[in-house]
Amino acid sequence: MIVAWNSLMISGLARAASVFQNREYLELAARPADFILTHQWLDGRFHRVNYDGQASVLAQSEDYALFIKALLDLHQAIAGSGQWTIGDGQGTDDGQHRSPAFWLENAVKVQDEFDEFLWSLKVVTTTLMPVVIYWCGNGAMWTMPPPPPTESLRLTWFGSCC
Repeated sequence: MIVAWNSLMISGLARAASVFQNREYLELAARPADFILTHQWLDGRFHRVNYDGQASVLAQSEDYALFIKALLDLHQAIAGSGQWTIGDGQGTDDGQHRSPAFWLENAVKVQDEFDEFLWSLKVVTTTLMPVVIYWCGNGAMWTMPPPPPTESLRLTWFGSCC
């Protein structure tokens, strides 16, 4: 099981649940998301793969980005339905109630870990204008003008970054 690939499936099912108003798709999306949230953290770090029940290989930026998107898609699918919740005895393994806030809180948790271990931001002033230099965990780098102070850099799509 690779987190990034499963996250694509979770997103697709969550979005299909919204479009087709099909609760079964939402339940199918929630199960692997719950599995990832439960089994892919080892010693407080997010891990990329799971074979034979063992999490291994630290997560890469695409795992973080796609899983955050999957969690946000689950949040939107439930919040947008106005009536659905997950885990009322019809889906998740542990039977816990899964509200829109649950998925959003976990998206923020995953984002916080990404920020701590894989995200670096430097502002460099040149003679022309200030430039923000972004580094990803794999050494990729790009520059752009700094965002206005009111904009947030959190929960940004990183899929094309690294």
